[in-house]
Amino acid sequence: MKKEIYWLIGTVILVLALHLFHFGWAGFEPETQFDLRIFDTHLAMSSLYFLWPFAVACFFVVYLVKVIALGFSSGPANLILMITSIFLLLFTTRGGLIMGGVLEGDSLLNFASAMVLVQLVLLVLLAYTAFRTGNLKKYGW
Repeated sequence: MKKEIYWLIGTVILVLALHLFHFGWAGFEPETQFDLRIFDTHLAMSSLYFLWPFAVACFFVVYLVKVIALGFSSGPANLILMITSIFLLLFTTRGGLIMGGVLEGDSLLNFASAMVLVQLVLLVLLAYTAFRTGNLKKYGW
């Protein structure tokens, strides 16, 4: 369990360092904004709104690599991977609803198909991780 705390702290430091590298010190202030261009749409949003989905994606990647390397044998790592998978499912669902008003025609169909595919992969990974976690005897789960 002590190693898992180090992994959590290390991942948080990684997220904060990458956010700092991308936005600078001003990126941690609520009034700092960045521009996002999606086709003809120009969105301006606070850089702190970007931090939460970015942190979840970083945690997902780090713990996916860790869980696969350990062969799904670490209960706490599996649990963190499942939690981040659920958050990514929520983000892709929400993102699909938001982009529904921006995209039209074939672009919307391609985007919706990609989101459904991502959600399907995340659900399969979530189910498999839950199955492997349920079979662990080491932690009594």
